[in-house]
Amino acid sequence: MRSRVPAVLLAGILGLAATGCGSAPPEIDPTGIDELVIPTPDPAAADFVAEVDNPLLPLPPGETRRYRDDAGDRVLRVKVLTEVREVAGVATTVVRSVEGRGAARRTSERSYAQDRDGNVWLFAVTDPAEGSWQAGVAGAEAGLAMPAEPRVGDGWARAVVPGAGDEYVTVLEVDDTRSTPYADYDGVVVLEESSPDQPTVTRAAYAPGAGLVERDGSGGTWTLVAQDRPGDSRSG
Repeated sequence: MRSRVPAVLLAGILGLAATGCGSAPPEIDPTGIDELVIPTPDPAAADFVAEVDNPLLPLPPGETRRYRDDAGDRVLRVKVLTEVREVAGVATTVVRSVEGRGAARRTSERSYAQDRDGNVWLFAVTDPAEGSWQAGVAGAEAGLAMPAEPRVGDGWARAVVPGAGDEYVTVLEVDDTRSTPYADYDGVVVLEESSPDQPTVTRAAYAPGAGLVERDGSGGTWTLVAQDRPGDSRSG
């Protein structure tokens, strides 16, 4: 899951050391997305853990959520399935989203896995309306859904799918606030999502311990209105 330090960066580090009057600068551990290979071309099952518990994107099996749009006439239901689905040799957690009812009902699924460092990766998307892909098939690779330590200015590929479009993410804020009908949140991380194939961008707000609480894009603003987590007395 790690990459070599780029040659340009390495040269810069060596240059700083050479001008330090004989003393090397203190070592700084990598943070944010430093040294991650994104997308990851060859994920190894041993690099991943069974649960997705990144505070900004927790996916406990059995959890359900409801989001409502700003017009108040559409509801999005999201459920973390209890089944485990293997993608590219890695066991993933599947999240199913359902919007609308009857003939207008639209269902999509996304498969996630978390590595040992706490980074969450997107391994597959099943969406009849906007396209489906999975890592390891037709050149598609797992992209980064949420880093363990987001940092303002970090950017990465969330999906790289030859012939079907790519998705890119940039961190805009790491200590924002949000108020929803369900709760008020601090320490919110705001991501900007874009695609070369789409003229608009989307902003998504993630709160520690809660996950996605607001999403603002071309289809309007979706806000978390209910969250039911197994074993959580506050759910409802």
